[in-house]
Amino acid sequence: METDNAHLLCLDACSVRMLWDVTYADSNKGYGATSAPLVVKDEVIVGTSGGDTGVRGFLAAYDATTGETRWKFWTIPAPGEFGSSSWPGDAYLHGGGTTWMPGIYDPESNTLYWVTSNPGPDFDTGTLKWYFQFTPHDLYDYDANETPVLIDAEEHEERRK
Repeated sequence: METDNAHLLCLDACSVRMLWDVTYADSNKGYGATSAPLVVKDEVIVGTSGGDTGVRGFLAAYDATTGETRWKFWTIPAPGEFGSSSWPGDAYLHGGGTTWMPGIYDPESNTLYWVTSNPGPDFDTGTLKWYFQFTPHDLYDYDANETPVLIDAEEHEERRK
């Protein structure tokens, strides 16, 4: 489970004994968590809240057995990374793009789908395969951050017939 102060906890379901506790972000900087992690294969993937406080959003994966970090993906690109030209100077450090709702995993394509929210500052995404921004320049914190749902459009169409 995730905690509001950005810890990822692994508990033994039978004994409720703590197996490991990982601090995955600095809560003193405004990071937190408001959802459940996503388990994919042998990894526990977490998002973070805190976009309202000017943090830089990310996803991180941890080994389900040991709690060791496997990878981290920043949703706001650093200078030189794809998409960084839209973040002048050091704006990327406080760009928001938090990942506070759980994502989903498509095993057929081996792809995570995760939504982001809270661009910042308000007055001013493994590897990224694609993105779509449906609330550009979100000055009013509309977010519209929902858990995505994957469907097979062809199969769905066949069932409708």
